[in-house]
Amino acid sequence: MGFGFRTGVRSARVAFGFAVYALVLGTVLVLVGAIAFISSGQWLLFGSMILIEGVFVYAFTRLAAQARNRRSAR
Repeated sequence: MGFGFRTGVRSARVAFGFAVYALVLGTVLVLVGAIAFISSGQWLLFGSMILIEGVFVYAFTRLAAQARNRRSAR
């Protein structure tokens, strides 16, 4: 099946583009949060932002793999 089958995405390029968009948006949000937490000295929350970034990277690799599988299925 691959990513995008249920959402109506027809192209593997669009699916991969969405994966890149989600990674960039998530990374920017995590960086803003990390800067805010570092500036106020909240190191525990900074650590949680690092964990959240790890989740974004993992999700990106899964979405990219699904887009790649969709590409090879055609």
